[in-house]
Amino acid sequence: MVSDTNDAAVSSKAPIETIWDCLKPAVSPLSCGKVFYFDPRGDMTLHVDQLETGGICQFVVCSRTLDRSSPVFRVMLFNGFAESKPEGESAWTVKLPEDGIYPVYLFLNIIHGHTMAVPDTLKPEELYQLLVLTEKYNMTHVLRPLASMWFQPYREAANVAGNGIFLCIAWALGHEETFRYLSLDLVLKSKIDDDGQLLDSNGIPLSAHKHLEPPDILESIGQAREGVIQKIGSLFYNAIQERLEGRGCSTRYRPTCSIGNKSLQWGRSECKSMALGSLLRYAKKLGFGRFDAAQTTTPQYLGSVHDLASSIQQADSQFLALNVTCDPIHYIKTKTRELVQTVPTPVSDAHLKYLRKQAKKTGADRKRPVKVEESKSSCKKCRLG
Repeated sequence: MVSDTNDAAVSSKAPIETIWDCLKPAVSPLSCGKVFYFDPRGDMTLHVDQLETGGICQFVVCSRTLDRSSPVFRVMLFNGFAESKPEGESAWTVKLPEDGIYPVYLFLNIIHGHTMAVPDTLKPEELYQLLVLTEKYNMTHVLRPLASMWFQPYREAANVAGNGIFLCIAWALGHEETFRYLSLDLVLKSKIDDDGQLLDSNGIPLSAHKHLEPPDILESIGQAREGVIQKIGSLFYNAIQERLEGRGCSTRYRPTCSIGNKSLQWGRSECKSMALGSLLRYAKKLGFGRFDAAQTTTPQYLGSVHDLASSIQQADSQFLALNVTCDPIHYIKTKTRELVQTVPTPVSDAHLKYLRKQAKKTGADRKRPVKVEESKSSCKKCRLG
């Protein structure tokens, strides 16, 4: 319900935000200086800043509804804080200067029972912003009837792979399976920039969604990623060191080493030298930068483990132009596959404990109900059995 106000401070001509298209038709009157009534008998007015325009939106609400929905609001409003109801006939106004208008509008609709105003779907950034707000006020449990519906499009791995924002959304909603998958997926698919900052597969810093960032998860992802890359790099480093030290050629009892149909032959020293040059060039082609004989660690690699491993698996041994028994690339391919398949999970027991607690709030721990068709099919199988 909308009403006019003479307060010039709430007027605005510019769009309020760049997302939330699903709510803009309903919220648009607020940019013309309106008061929105979530409860016609509301006893309190919330002042919510329009973060992009500098204006203020006014929402008339029921204070007891906020009290029942959020322990944080309960303390704010009824325990003697500055936000508590003033004495006498003074109007009860509470300012929420840091909260975006659209997430506030949505959660106020939910707790006041205006279900027709609640959208059936939310974009990832919209869901993230709403969860930031509900976590801030310890009221994510009010999303229980809706959380499963909003998250449904993102349950498929292909829809969330390599995307950092879904790690935070899964964390807040308690979707353990998705969180486990994404954590490991980001170990394999995240990259780093020149400053060493982790980026998701879209090039967005994983730290961009810090308001819902699981504790220590980025450090664990970064360490796991770096550990795999160092081990893959050491395969090249060791192969290079072998050639520098005069080892690596498999021809021990013959004076020459040959390629393919043996039309090309050279001494063992030429084989080692050619292998060394080829390995250095190939390591640089992969993006490792420059290996130095004196260094003991792998040069910094900016790409993802997934891209590195894929490039190695696609390598043509003929690129190195070596005798097949002297060519180290087959061994490097095999060991790289093993390393990728045994990447340690960055998810800790503390993470799992929190996820399961959140799942009880949001209903993410509830099993999917069996459809009627599935139930009938199951009964038929039982009878046939």
